[in-house]
Amino acid sequence: MLVGIVDDDKKYAEKLAEDIRLWGSEHGRSITPVIFTDAQIFSAQAEVRFDYDILFLDVSMPTVSGIDLARQIRKKQPYLPIVFISDYMQFSPLGYEVNAVRYLNKAANNFYEKLNECMSCTVNMWESFNVKAYVFKNKSGAMQIPYTDIVYFEVRNHCIHIFTTSGEHTLWRSMKELVTELPDFFVRTHRSYIANIYHIQSILPNEIVMTGNRRIPLSDNFKAHVADIFLELK
Repeated sequence: MLVGIVDDDKKYAEKLAEDIRLWGSEHGRSITPVIFTDAQIFSAQAEVRFDYDILFLDVSMPTVSGIDLARQIRKKQPYLPIVFISDYMQFSPLGYEVNAVRYLNKAANNFYEKLNECMSCTVNMWESFNVKAYVFKNKSGAMQIPYTDIVYFEVRNHCIHIFTTSGEHTLWRSMKELVTELPDFFVRTHRSYIANIYHIQSILPNEIVMTGNRRIPLSDNFKAHVADIFLELK
């Protein structure tokens, strides 16, 4: 697994790389951190070739901010786990604009504990998104849709409607069967809806705003569970 670290503070970046390697050895993972102290060099390289599985970005850098760099990366890497690191926690709300996994405070006394939790979350996310696709049959024949492209499922007129980033598909399947077939990052929001947690933009009192500003209902029975999973993964 290749982890990119973009931070103009070389000493801090090297310590972070050491901590990430330590986490990998403790969890039986082969992890290679790659450090960039110049955001513009990283940006230029990323335009040509992008091999990273997880990215750590310093928010405040002299040439390109981590937020702007993340916006650029998101155009081509919509599901890449991105983690912001900074001394300035006032910028943390901006992380939601680019679906950052975590916003870590460099100065926190329990930084390694937070990094440990962050790595567990991001690696699980990376593995989930590198697994498989949803495979099914309908009138068009056998189909395969990457999980990352599925925004939500809806049960309507006795069949399942799959809403993706590029269109809609229909298949005959019960909600009970569907729930058992999906990875853990799909969550029930209503008796007739299942959402991809990574496509949730915001949670409102009685509905959820999904990618593309699509809105789906959120029933009382599922509110607490959806909020817990969303906060854990976001």
